[in-house]
Amino acid sequence: MRRIYQIQEDINKTNALISEWERHLASDSAPSSIALNVRSLQKKCELLEAELLATAAEIGVDVCSYRIFTLDDSQPDIAPVSGALKTFQSAFTTIYDALTDRPKERASFRADTVQATALQFGYSFTGSAGFVLTVNDERLLFDDLETDLEAAIQTLFEIVASTQPENIGNFVPKVGHAGIRAVQSWVKSHTAAGLGADIEWHRKNRISAKLFKQYKEWRQLENAIDETGETFIDHITVEGELVAANLRNRTFIMQFQDSEDIKGSFDDAIGESHHAILPKYYRAELEKTTQVHYSLQENEVSYRLLRLEELE
Repeated sequence: MRRIYQIQEDINKTNALISEWERHLASDSAPSSIALNVRSLQKKCELLEAELLATAAEIGVDVCSYRIFTLDDSQPDIAPVSGALKTFQSAFTTIYDALTDRPKERASFRADTVQATALQFGYSFTGSAGFVLTVNDERLLFDDLETDLEAAIQTLFEIVASTQPENIGNFVPKVGHAGIRAVQSWVKSHTAAGLGADIEWHRKNRISAKLFKQYKEWRQLENAIDETGETFIDHITVEGELVAANLRNRTFIMQFQDSEDIKGSFDDAIGESHHAILPKYYRAELEKTTQVHYSLQENEVSYRLLRLEELE
């Protein structure tokens, strides 16, 4: 890794010189030699970047380039850029954890998972909001075998490439609700600031995963994930005190000694043909509908009263 760090330092120094010479080049009185110096430094930077990829391939380090761009090609503020990188790291770790451990309802990681997926800053691109990140990858006997890190980044990009809710839902058994929520957080970090992204994942001198997504496409994905979910309907029987019933709104409330109140609706469970006394204890048959939104922490639960039976 020492050689990697040295190359990264050389690239950062070269980029700093390029930025300095470009400022001089902006002057009307700048000599033509400055343009030659800039081109020479840019060529040097390209050679150093190629050397970095070659060295990384030799020692088992994956390289991720992440370019961020705006709708009007202006420089983005630091807050949304850091937010995009932070949520990218979180989504990457969550997907990796789902593939190497198990899909989860809520994100929770072991220390070794966090360490294995920790992306380290390498250097930034000159003249644009772009960054090169590195991460240590496992060494395999055969180079064409897929590593866990590759599987994670490829799965992440496959989810992001989806545009229909049903396609996104197909990934839930693989990455869990936590994985979809982590992806949605990453997506929102782009849509909130009107950002696009151009990302490449390099391993062993090849691009093993690539993603190019403009703001409009991030927005479409955000809407698709918001619409992704499942509906579960269960019939349950409870015993409690009916404390309220509104015939106009067709709503009711039941209370219980050791659990939360149940509020819901009814059609003909209470009315002229089915009288109810308030307050009074009843055995109630309910239809419980659970709406699971993959992008949200909490599910939506509603109740419909089907039948009441007085308790003696």
